[in-house]
Amino acid sequence: MTAIKLPSNDVIETIVNGINPQKNHLDLIKQLKTKSNLTSIHHALTYDGLSDSSGVYDAQHNLVHPKAREWISNQIKQHDGNAYNTWLDLKDKGYLSSTIEGSLEYFVMQVGSGPADFIQLQIYQWQEVISHSLFELKPWNRVTDDDDLLDNSGRGRGSRIKDRVDIGQYYEFDKTLLASELIAKYNARYNQDITKQAYLHDKATKAVGKQTFSEKFPHIAKLPSNPTRLMEDWSQSSAGMNGHIFSDHWVLHNSQWTDHTGQQNISIVPYWTSKKPIKALVYKKSMTAYSIADLATKIDTKSGYPFSWYFYVLHGNRIGDWFAVLMLKAAESGLIYLPEQDYLVLKRWGEYKYGF
Repeated sequence: MTAIKLPSNDVIETIVNGINPQKNHLDLIKQLKTKSNLTSIHHALTYDGLSDSSGVYDAQHNLVHPKAREWISNQIKQHDGNAYNTWLDLKDKGYLSSTIEGSLEYFVMQVGSGPADFIQLQIYQWQEVISHSLFELKPWNRVTDDDDLLDNSGRGRGSRIKDRVDIGQYYEFDKTLLASELIAKYNARYNQDITKQAYLHDKATKAVGKQTFSEKFPHIAKLPSNPTRLMEDWSQSSAGMNGHIFSDHWVLHNSQWTDHTGQQNISIVPYWTSKKPIKALVYKKSMTAYSIADLATKIDTKSGYPFSWYFYVLHGNRIGDWFAVLMLKAAESGLIYLPEQDYLVLKRWGEYKYGF
């Protein structure tokens, strides 16, 4: 694959900040295609149901500060670190707080032939409303520390107002990434974990000693990471071998954070992009090899690509691994037919199960 250069975050953020949200993100996509190198970017998924506290407004609905926690923290500092005096001084001044409600929008662009050769752009779409009084006039107990004012549920924080005020919608840039690089970064952390020594307790001998994960479980440590296995399974199954593009059906939900030890951590979970997701399957004792094979065929038909049921199993939200176990047993017994490439992928999974 030719080296891909991601557009700079500054360029994307400038484009995003200059656009008002529209249905289907048509204007946003048009601007991204014409003003950056994301010439074939398209919308993949809306992950909705998000909410957070936002800004501080005065009684006339004028913006005081875009971040409530930051503003309150500064006010506490100006009151010599005394949360109670801060509340006492500000509670009657009519301050209001806003809430943002919205979604994380995923956009993708394929840039190579491999399943992980795609750019993923993540942008929040927010609706901001003035929704609460900032301070509680008569808290159920005395304000004593910073958290009473900083936390939304703190005893000094206000309650929901009767008439919410619509401030408007806006986009907020989150990140741009190349999926293959994201997985490579995950693998670097994964390899670091399995070679790091840790104290392990042997229940049989009650011995305690230092040992790496790869030393304790060498057969498992030789396996690729889960995201790598996911991409290999796509390439080596009917899904990839029949030319279906991973990013047409899945995106990689991801988060990165630093833990208390200063270590960088990363998580990756595939999210399906189907507008018509399958219903959750529940195991029934009456199921037979033929009935589960029929279900698998129906799932593939609805999803639009072969072996799709397997990738739903890996995700785990709609189909439990029991389904894959039964499919494998049925195939091994000769009761159902699976293409050889799919049987090999499923058999490999059966030997060392994984999922997200």
